[in-house]
Amino acid sequence: MSDAQLPRAALISSDSTFVTQVKQLLTGPERPVSLDLELTVPLYQFGEQQVQTLRTLGPELIILDLEESQDLGLQLAQYLVELNPAQLFIATGPVLSSEQLMQAMRAGVSDYLPKPVAPEDLRAAATRCAQKLRRPADEKQREPGRILSFFSPKGGGGSTTLATNLAVAIHRTSRMKTLLVDLDLELGESALMLGVQPRFNFVDFVENFRRMDASLLASYIEHHPSGVHLLSAPSQPEKAEGITADQIRRILVFLRQHYDYIIIDTPRSFSPTTLAVFEQADLVFMVSTADIPSSATFNGESRG
Repeated sequence: MSDAQLPRAALISSDSTFVTQVKQLLTGPERPVSLDLELTVPLYQFGEQQVQTLRTLGPELIILDLEESQDLGLQLAQYLVELNPAQLFIATGPVLSSEQLMQAMRAGVSDYLPKPVAPEDLRAAATRCAQKLRRPADEKQREPGRILSFFSPKGGGGSTTLATNLAVAIHRTSRMKTLLVDLDLELGESALMLGVQPRFNFVDFVENFRRMDASLLASYIEHHPSGVHLLSAPSQPEKAEGITADQIRRILVFLRQHYDYIIIDTPRSFSPTTLAVFEQADLVFMVSTADIPSSATFNGESRG
């Protein structure tokens, strides 16, 4: 594979021994990534100049040394991943507790390798990241999936029933990959309607979205016997309070790349997250009933 085809990598470390080790590993003919940038300034001196250098190169993988300061390193990782959510991180440093490892994962770290790092472990981690960054040819050619959303101004209007049955019908008739997303994060009942008990839910998906790829996506999805996939609402609604409209937009863009049809059951109010779904949707189905509360809401007399 030519240099142009290899994922670009950057190294952030002031440890000269580790820098030499990484350079030896990632400059040979069998290297999994191309090491295009080395930033050897201490973490406490890392500033706008170094960030701008990273932004100019746009590396897909960053190897980050946390030995000087775990806190500064994780803050840097979190900042960089907010600038480019598609970036992957391999971090190294002292042995971490389980709580510290969870913190690193939340900051966007894909692999953590305690020092001293064995060359084979570093190569394996870089290879795993390279495989995630290289999308299969058929995935590159996939047309973005269509998003169909269902909205009802009040509970009991039938939008969940319609969304669920449409998802099943689309998959049965077309055999295309179909995902049902329950975004009624307070009172979602899609899992109950399909008769499945989800291991994970939409909130779990959001919390791990920074390191999401096709293989990790599969672990958050429930498979219904009909062939439909489900991303369910949480069983504890309070966990969804921090989800933003921008997160919804990014997630829907990601899901379009992996499914032919995404059917969404939205909340029962014109919230920012609901409006974000409407922005992204190819079709929005407004489900109403012949009563005053439904018609009043659609006429703009109620936004509750």
